[in-house]
Amino acid sequence: MSFSYSHKVPLNEADYAPYLSTGTATIAGTVSAQMRAGDISNGAESFVYLVPVTPYSTEWFEHAMVSSHSISGTDPRSLRAARATVVGPDGRFQFSNLPAGDYYLSCTITRSVPPVRIWRFRLGNSSIERVDAYTRVTVQPGEQAQVPVTKPPS
Repeated sequence: MSFSYSHKVPLNEADYAPYLSTGTATIAGTVSAQMRAGDISNGAESFVYLVPVTPYSTEWFEHAMVSSHSISGTDPRSLRAARATVVGPDGRFQFSNLPAGDYYLSCTITRSVPPVRIWRFRLGNSSIERVDAYTRVTVQPGEQAQVPVTKPPS
């Protein structure tokens, strides 16, 4: 059962202003998450998102990523400073030319799960498995941070 949550913290555009410029920092890393069957996925071909840490984005992060709530009422102005890239086949990603600051990194890994078959009988339907991997990182001007984006233990 999914819980729906509406933003309560107002968006302050001034919180995002430092993140709208180009900088000299780099954040690179790897994605990995344990899937339901116990195997580790590296998130290949998934999007990894880089979101500046602000009071508004912290509310989103705590509810959408950490608690898996669906969020309604997201202000599109909050997306102007967000960045996205595709995770490579080896599970690696990189964001360059970033302004110094605090960031959330998130990646949702999905895959189809076929129904269980016993002899000629199919039990259940196909489904989609979803795992959220995330972390928080701070970078200074000129810094090249290496970070793992993982699914924290439950």
